[in-house]
Amino acid sequence: MEDFVNTIKTNIEKEECQIGLRSTKIKKLICQILSSDSQIKITEECNDNGDIKFEVSTRSLGLNTESIFKYEKELNTEFMANFLGEIFIREHIDRFVKILTKIKLDYLCKVNKFQHKKFGMSIYSEKIVFIFHASLLQNILTENLKKNLG
Repeated sequence: MEDFVNTIKTNIEKEECQIGLRSTKIKKLICQILSSDSQIKITEECNDNGDIKFEVSTRSLGLNTESIFKYEKELNTEFMANFLGEIFIREHIDRFVKILTKIKLDYLCKVNKFQHKKFGMSIYSEKIVFIFHASLLQNILTENLKKNLG
């Protein structure tokens, strides 16, 4: 996933953004978001079910009310929720990892008892809110560790 994101960002910098998608609204939207400086805010660190909630400023993504309306069909998909959610977490992994260190005795119940399956996403004019299970953080850290050791 990181290699894919880096390839897209490199192509964006070269103004090529050829990522294997037809020249469509979704391609333009992905290019716009990936070339932005996403500003996240963690709003719920880890509830009793192991869910974590964060939001991203639409302004930091280069989106406004008009563009959200323009890209409404492209944004409101499970693909986009999962794709963007994971990219934002990987870009800001250092901020999310701290959450795992704060879970004390009930770590097994909150993190290991369930598996992240997909992101929840709600879109507002000023922010996009994501919710995911804490087990995703553990999976990303394990993946990174294997890559670094391998």
